[in-house]
Amino acid sequence: MTFTQGLRLLGFDADLVPAAAAVVHVPSRRKIFQTDLPGRVGWGEAGSGYAVVHTPTFNRAIDLSPCHNPALFGPTGKSTIGSMPVVLPLEARRSLADGDRLMTPREDYLLNWMLFPSYRPRLTKLLKGVEVEMQKDAEFLAFAAIDVMKTLVPVRNTKRMFDEYPQIRSRIAAGKDSSEVSRVHRKW
Repeated sequence: MTFTQGLRLLGFDADLVPAAAAVVHVPSRRKIFQTDLPGRVGWGEAGSGYAVVHTPTFNRAIDLSPCHNPALFGPTGKSTIGSMPVVLPLEARRSLADGDRLMTPREDYLLNWMLFPSYRPRLTKLLKGVEVEMQKDAEFLAFAAIDVMKTLVPVRNTKRMFDEYPQIRSRIAAGKDSSEVSRVHRKW
């Protein structure tokens, strides 16, 4: 939810989509991780509470979880599928429907998702009570992203980025940065 709110603060469309996820170790054909489907056992009607970030602005589904899932950590204590989130392209401007499936290989694993956008209200209800803290974290995340983008301006041609996403230019011009936000929110 923090990542989704951070994207919104940067001016991009983003929302959480409830999902079921599974990871299969391909060589052994063993399912090593699986979440509950929404409406089944787990966190009530929202299932396990698992969700992916849908970004219509970029036509992508983003899952930040696989690289942090303990089931995917090898004997060294490091993730066996890397430390990067999974970013999957979606068909341009197509609305999502219950049962939509996504999958991608990563090293010896096959990562699978089934999306359930109709369960968004149930997921929202599940997240009640943590919105304020998540909003503060989202503000810090958004301003940290702006800080990084500010460093690109003098060394890269940012015209295309600014042409495609004018809201980034206006947020950089506004002058706020993450140090200002972190003074207010000292969680990190």
